[in-house]
Amino acid sequence: MTKDKGWGVKTKYSIKNGEFILEYVGEVVSEKEFKNRMASRYQYDTHHYCLNLDGGLVIDGHRMGGDGRFVNHSCEPNCEMQKWSVNGLFRMALFALRDIEPHEELTYDYNFSLFNPAEGQKCKCGSKNCRGVIGGKSQRVTIVNNNGVTTCCVEERKDDKVVRKEDKVVRKPRKAARKSIESRKKTETQSKPSVVVRETKEITHEAIVARLNHLLPLKPLLPQQKAFVLQNRVFLLRNLDKVKQLREKLKLVVRNSTCGAAEPPPPTPTATPAVKESDVFLSQLNALSTPRNIRTRRLAQAQDNPEMTKTARLAHIFRNLYNAVAQAKEDDGELLAAPLVTLPSKRKLPQYYQRVTEPIDLTMLEQNIVTGVYKTVESFDQDMCRLFSNNVRFHGRTSDIGIAATRLRKIYSVAKFDYVDQLKEILGETLPTTFIPEQEDPGAEEEDVIRCICGMFRDEGLMIQCERCLVWQHCDCVKADTAADKYLCERCCPRPVDLEIPLETTPEYATEGQTHYMTLLRGDLQLRQGDTVYVLRDMPNEETGSQTTPPSKHN
Repeated sequence: MTKDKGWGVKTKYSIKNGEFILEYVGEVVSEKEFKNRMASRYQYDTHHYCLNLDGGLVIDGHRMGGDGRFVNHSCEPNCEMQKWSVNGLFRMALFALRDIEPHEELTYDYNFSLFNPAEGQKCKCGSKNCRGVIGGKSQRVTIVNNNGVTTCCVEERKDDKVVRKEDKVVRKPRKAARKSIESRKKTETQSKPSVVVRETKEITHEAIVARLNHLLPLKPLLPQQKAFVLQNRVFLLRNLDKVKQLREKLKLVVRNSTCGAAEPPPPTPTATPAVKESDVFLSQLNALSTPRNIRTRRLAQAQDNPEMTKTARLAHIFRNLYNAVAQAKEDDGELLAAPLVTLPSKRKLPQYYQRVTEPIDLTMLEQNIVTGVYKTVESFDQDMCRLFSNNVRFHGRTSDIGIAATRLRKIYSVAKFDYVDQLKEILGETLPTTFIPEQEDPGAEEEDVIRCICGMFRDEGLMIQCERCLVWQHCDCVKADTAADKYLCERCCPRPVDLEIPLETTPEYATEGQTHYMTLLRGDLQLRQGDTVYVLRDMPNEETGSQTTPPSKHN
């Protein structure tokens, strides 16, 4: 118990800089629900606050919380509150800002936004550079004088000095301001001379050049802009086509006006129709895929173009890598890539296009290969990796589609090593590190995924990996045989498992005859080491009259 700040938290041991101390836990509710509690349940309490979590959700530790709710505020704290993403969920944790000595009080800077800024909250941390008020790092106080002049005083800390700024803003009543604006517009309108502009059909060369320069080059859309366009459906492709057509027309007019339009050569009766570049590229790609003895005219044109030949040779290797992914099969003979061939329907699954900003499927990849879109190995590798990451992100790492995408990523990574020498010969240089990462196991995952029946993500002790979904589990928890040639988890090979897992080693503080567990079950709820639960107390409830207050459920 502190002198002026109520309960506090001290440490018995020394804590190093950057070490994890504790997690701030409580009820996860919406901001609206917390404001309702302030007006009803907490109206007689002196001070209460919440931690902003994510997406309009806050952590309310006032009624149900852990030790973190007793950590006091300080303008010169020795700890800080950090937000971490654990298994896709945000969690708040307290970390040391500096080395903390034993029996020193733990503090962190609340730096919150006041729900009732008119009242404020006085700071009693007693530090040398105390701000005086618990809240933001810059406090703004508004003072209104009798003359209608508003003075805004801002106090900011710069190099341990307090700088005071004053901004004066003179305000007028709305009606008077509106009248003054209208009168000013009338005066400007009367002062402008009347000018008659006659339209002309002739456009000078300078005007065309100026108009062409006014059209800025089109910039590619950012991923955030693409997501906004896709979600709100406000972007029309015909507008983009109109701008492109107008740009080409203006360029043609400027070119003809400066150099003179070149007359096309007269058509000859023996002239043959031009061959499309896409057809020439496809002929070269098919020639590389299927050996033939007849040299067609399209193939001759493709071989005379070294750049097209290089692109076709790259596309031939990209097609082989594509086939390695598309033709991979399960143990039962089914194709692994079947769910990735086409994108889901926008009508049946609109959430996919809201979460995935750049959707792609195997059909689009194949079309890009045969049309020569991929000029470099980086562009092909980015699209292929994006195919796997999109499905893992939306469906989940441990879902059937997520498992298939992870296995296909491993197949693709291994297949790339078979074409390293050919790609070096085509490019004439070393391959980029993004295409061939430097690691001992080319098929290994970028990050190991731990999903054990205990629900804990510690990577200690002996662990075993499932051959199908590639997740890691603790051998002590699943009672796995480490000498077995093949291991499948309880999801890939359904079987009953015991979720009450005893500790393999007896702790030092254990009493003789007691069994200590890593996890226990209370109904369908699995409690793990380190979890915080709320224990109901037998106390009368003034509203209901019952002896036990039931836990409230918040949506």
